[in-house]
Amino acid sequence: MVESGEKGRIAMIRALLADDEQLALFQMENLLAAYPDIKVAGTAMDSALALELASVMQPDVVFLDIHMPEMNGLHTAELIQQAIPGTDIVFVTAHGDYALEAFDINALDYLLKPISKARLAKTVHRLQERLSRNAPEGPAPGSMLLHVLGSVAYSRDGLAPQPLKWRTTKAQELFLYLLHHRNRIVGKDEILQLLWPDFDHKKGSTHLYTTIYQIKQCLKQASLDIRLQNASSGEGYTLDADKVKLDAAEWEAGVRCAEEIHADNRSLHQKLFDMYRGEYLSASDYLWAEGERERLRVIWLHHASKLADSYLQDGLLPEAVTLLKRVLELNPYYEEGYLSLMKLYDRVGDRAATEACFAELKRNLEDDLGVRLSPKVLQWYDTRREKNSV
Repeated sequence: MVESGEKGRIAMIRALLADDEQLALFQMENLLAAYPDIKVAGTAMDSALALELASVMQPDVVFLDIHMPEMNGLHTAELIQQAIPGTDIVFVTAHGDYALEAFDINALDYLLKPISKARLAKTVHRLQERLSRNAPEGPAPGSMLLHVLGSVAYSRDGLAPQPLKWRTTKAQELFLYLLHHRNRIVGKDEILQLLWPDFDHKKGSTHLYTTIYQIKQCLKQASLDIRLQNASSGEGYTLDADKVKLDAAEWEAGVRCAEEIHADNRSLHQKLFDMYRGEYLSASDYLWAEGERERLRVIWLHHASKLADSYLQDGLLPEAVTLLKRVLELNPYYEEGYLSLMKLYDRVGDRAATEACFAELKRNLEDDLGVRLSPKVLQWYDTRREKNSV
């Protein structure tokens, strides 16, 4: 994969070229020679060899002809992405008929032969931008991050997140409730009403003290520098998490401090978009977290909408499709997201994808929630159908 460079930067991009025409391979290699940070690590003239080389070389990008003998490039690309999920695919073909299928495979780009230097330059810039934002940034040694977006976990020094091992679900909920109200006193009666509303005061207090002990043990085992202390003469508790960063707080601060989106800083905004791994404490779906969950959701959707618009304005359709699909994956009832994706499919002439998108939205809202589609969506859909029937 990407050869080492400075933190957050890429030093050398390894490329694999696959085309059944020797002349096409030679021409592409010559074009890429103009980029000192791209190294052609191998070439293949059939899909079987391309798959074999990809598994051995672990390239950052594969320039892949769609019309290949025995197995076409679309299927080959799917197999490569399954084997090496981080590899980007750039389709190269003399025909423009497969562009939409290429987008569905999440290809980085789609180049039509003969390839011009200017058009290839755009592809290379897009590749460099994507790999740069995926390059490690080298967090400060000893840094601790607590993940509350999506599944609750913790990570140290930028390593993979690890789940916290709770003895009971009550211990997990109480910790997260105190974290939600961190640095303020949470009364004992408030906790008892939340977690043990049907117990008398004495029995509820016994469960509370046991749960507090379990929380402290869990934090100790994970070496998390978070202090859980008695307050108000034993009638409440405070959680001091100032020495641990929260991914939700880091993400929100990044979004609010970032400049307006433009081509030069779009990779930063994509990174911020990717930081939102899931909704706030969504794995447990606590009702008391719904207000904060909705607040952060609104910020994320607003930012995602602006980023999608930026991609569309510059004609970066694969990025826009991928982004919108991710939005709908986390928010399957978000009408505006479906409308944007339908408009994008309609823009490129993919009627089947547009109809499928509309059917999915209708199923989600009407069947799951019993809610009718908005007049805005219905009007756009009806207008489009009338236009296409002419």
